[in-house]
This record gives sequence, C-alpha cells and structure tokens, in this order.
Amino acid sequence: MPDPGGLLNNMNVQVWWRAIRYQFSTPATLSAFVGTAIAWSATGRIDASVLANVLLALIANQAALHLSDDYFDYRHGVDSDDSSRRNLYAGGSKVLPLGLLKPAQVLVAFSLLYAVTFGIGVYLTILKGPIVFLIGIFGGLCAIFYAAPPFKLAYRGLGEAAIGINFGPVIGLGSYLVQILPPRASLGEPTAPALAALSPEVVLLSLPLGLITFGMIVVQEIADVEEDRAAGKRTLVVRFGTRAAVVLHFAALVASIAIVLLAIIVYRATPWLLLTLLAAPTAARSVQIFTECHRDPERAEAAVADFLAYRFHSLMGILIVVAYGIEGLARGRPLDGLGAIVGLFAVTYLPIVAMLYRGAPNGVTAAAKVLHLVGWRLVPSSSLGTSQIAASARVSNTVSNVPGTPIMRSSDGR
Repeated sequence: MPDPGGLLNNMNVQVWWRAIRYQFSTPATLSAFVGTAIAWSATGRIDASVLANVLLALIANQAALHLSDDYFDYRHGVDSDDSSRRNLYAGGSKVLPLGLLKPAQVLVAFSLLYAVTFGIGVYLTILKGPIVFLIGIFGGLCAIFYAAPPFKLAYRGLGEAAIGINFGPVIGLGSYLVQILPPRASLGEPTAPALAALSPEVVLLSLPLGLITFGMIVVQEIADVEEDRAAGKRTLVVRFGTRAAVVLHFAALVASIAIVLLAIIVYRATPWLLLTLLAAPTAARSVQIFTECHRDPERAEAAVADFLAYRFHSLMGILIVVAYGIEGLARGRPLDGLGAIVGLFAVTYLPIVAMLYRGAPNGVTAAAKVLHLVGWRLVPSSSLGTSQIAASARVSNTVSNVPGTPIMRSSDGR
C-alpha cells in the first residue's frame, strides 16, 4: 500500500492529536455557530447537514493550518525544542523539533487535510452557488499561505490580520449565507442575490470574534518574540514591540464590545446581545495582566492573561449564540433548528471535554471542568493566586501527554 511521506509509519493518536491542536479550533467553529444562529433567528430554518459540513471543513482547515505552521516554522528555524517554557499558550506543538514526527509526515498530513477542506467547499459551492466558492477560496488561500512561501503572511506582519478576517467575517458571513441561500440550479448564477441577503446587522456581528481572535494572536506572539526575531519572522510584535501588542489587544477587545452595542443601538439587533457585557470583566482582567507582564512573557501571569483572552472569545461567541437563540424562540421559530445548533455544538466540544477530564488537576470538580469549557469559573480570577489561575489555564488547555515527552500546549492559531 502506498504511504507517501511515511504517514502510516507513525499512527500514534496522542502524537497527532497534539500536533493538530484540536482544542484551538473553537475560534473558527464559534464564528460558524454565530452565523448559523443569526440565520435561524431570521428564518427559522437550519440545514443541519450543511452546518455539519461547514464545521468539518473548518476543523480540517484549522488542523491543516496548525500543521503547516509547525512545518514551515521548523524549516525556517523558528521553533526550538525548549520544553521548559512556562507559557502554555505559545511555541507550537513541538512535534517536529522533538522528533515525534518527521517533516514529510506533517507535509502529507496537512496536504490531505487541505484537500478535505477543498472537497467540502466544492460540494457546498454546487449546493449553494459561486459565492460560497469565493468565500471559501479566500479563506483557504489565507490559511495555506499563512506560513507557506511565497507570501508567508505571518512572516510579514500580515498573518494576524488574515486570521482575524477569516475567523470573523469570512466564517461568520459564509455560515450565514449557506443557511439563507436556497439550493442553486447553476454555478453560473449571479452572486447579487447572495449579497442582498446580508444586512448591516449580520455584517457587524461577524466582526467581534474576528477582532478578538486578532487581539489574542497578537499578544500570544509576545512569548515567541525572541525566537521569531532571530528567525526573521516579522510578526506585529517583532515590528512594533510588546507594548504595542498590548495596545492592539486592548483596542480589539474594546472594539468587539462597541460593535455589538452599535448593532443594538443603530441597527436594532436583538437586545439580548446585551448579555455579551457579562464577558467584559474577563477582557479587562486580560488586558490588565498583559499590561503588567508584557516585558517578561515567561512569567506565569502571561499564561493566565492568554487564558483569559481565550475565555473572553469563548464567552462572546457563546453569548451571541444564546442571544439569537432567545430571540428566535421569542419569534416562534421551530425548535428543530435550534436543536441542530445545540447538538452540533456539543459534538464539536466533546473532545475538549474529554481533555478537561483527563488533564485537570486534583480537586477540580466535574462542574468546574464544564464551566471552564464555556469560559465561566466559580471563583473570580482576581481572588485566586497565580498558581491557582495557572492551573485553571492548564485545565482549559490540556492535551494528552506523549510518553517520555513533556505536555505542550499552544493556542497561537498560527
């Protein structure tokens, strides 16, 4: 049996699970759930099979993005085999510098995953029309050339914006459109009807999660700034410094909340979106800690701030979905559509739940683990010591250990 790149020579599930970093697919999938929830609230209809295909494509694309970023960073000497770093949210999966996988294996794996993504995109294009292809091809090319030559967006200070645009408007609007648009009889049909289906409310609400993702990536790069600078990877942090990264992070989080309020006040979006204000204290705490420790990214507090930024993203996405769930129920929309959203949300999060249960520190209750999954905690962060908050970060971001090697985590999305 042909085995390009020796892919089948190493089928250790734990190694590959560590490499694809599934736990960090949520920034992509949450945007899809937001777009789908808005579509259900507006029409009362959801095609569960279409949503399932969108989620599968996003998860495959995100896994491919993580693998390709590791591959090209390794080739360019960005990633080291230093396993002593304290920031759990930086540095990649380390499967290549530690010798757990071979570069050829990773190359074949992410190529196959991109092929899966492309195949699903072609299917949705045939089903819904050419606008889906245009959205998908833009997102796919940004993912492929995030670290790959000739564009190497992440090496030119463009990767952060590319990921933010894709994890916000591209995924959010795309997920909305594939639910709103009827099946197409011809691939040659014009895209004007699709664009007409986009309201200012929908466009605005596709932005917050992209902005938050942009802000998360910028500050997560603080921990990698020396390695990136040495390897010529000109991220925004390398270009403008760690203080500028914190300012960008702060601006992105504030803008995300402001946009939601703008949608409510100006475009009469559902007032249930005010629920998103519950996430504001988490954003404030994240910015506060980054402001205090951005000059020393190896401090334990830096991982705490990363964790809080990630939690703010989760809270905002979930609360937007909840807001449109309540709005849809108030409008009398059928429950089957909402059930499909909730069911697929549970399915995509089950692997992360399993990681929480396997990797949580002693004394963390089952209820606390589930609450950490969606971003809540029983005790305010400000009342916990650094070691306790860092333990919480590990609960939220645990991957299975590979025997004989340290547990590594990363949510850089790169």
